[in-house]
Amino acid sequence: MSTENTESVDVVTGEVVPLSPVAQSIQRHVIAPAAAQVIAALPSHMREDGQAFLTAFITQVAQSPQLTNAAMKNAAGLMATVQEAARLGLVPGSPDYYLIPRGNQVTGIVSYRGEMELMRRTGRVRDFGHMLVRENDRFEWRGVQELPLLQEAPEGERGALRYAIAWAEYRDGTRSSIVRVDRDRIAAAKKASGSARSASSPWVQHEAAMWRKTALRELSLIVGTSVEERRPEAVAAAAEREAQRMERERLEVERMNAQNESLRLQIELARLQQAQQAQG
Repeated sequence: MSTENTESVDVVTGEVVPLSPVAQSIQRHVIAPAAAQVIAALPSHMREDGQAFLTAFITQVAQSPQLTNAAMKNAAGLMATVQEAARLGLVPGSPDYYLIPRGNQVTGIVSYRGEMELMRRTGRVRDFGHMLVRENDRFEWRGVQELPLLQEAPEGERGALRYAIAWAEYRDGTRSSIVRVDRDRIAAAKKASGSARSASSPWVQHEAAMWRKTALRELSLIVGTSVEERRPEAVAAAAEREAQRMERERLEVERMNAQNESLRLQIELARLQQAQQAQG
């Protein structure tokens, strides 16, 4: 499989864009030698599009001077991140997964949408509910089995974040336990991140999203996650694609057999003509 692509498809807009010279250099010297291992690490439903995954990763790195600098200085760190993204089956640059520089390391971050995607892949979840509660909101916690009541204060007057709430609605019509994370839990998550105080940290740049993500991460311990695709409609679609692929292969084999048979008959006809000429 070739890894020498010179263009990429933007995973958000779908637009085809050329790879920059920097991206092509990263692809050729860093990614390409390990491309087969990275594609093998992808969940089975993504391996057919493994080259698109690699190109999306390279493009995201090359679009940021800070990421590019980290990638060129620490190729081993870059490969560790691309392997982890591949293992999760989350595409860099999509709403599910993004890249940030941490010193000389390209680091992958699963977004709160990525947390939901990994739970959806279990095939159990129909939808999610989540809410953020601030200091001046009217809020009533009603336990883990009953939805809380929330009346938001006017915009601009809600105050600092107080809780993040999340739950899952299952396909069978039931609901998961309701998760609530408070400031103590958020403080622990920030401490574990090791870079929460950095100006470029998502805890600084996207605080509300990180609260939401922390609640969804807690929820995933209840719901479960899967990197493999187990949603019934997705499994059915994959089976249909496989059936179409096998049908194309069957038709191609039939075409080649027919072509070979035609060639055999032409050779046989030429042989008979030669024999007749020799007898005449």
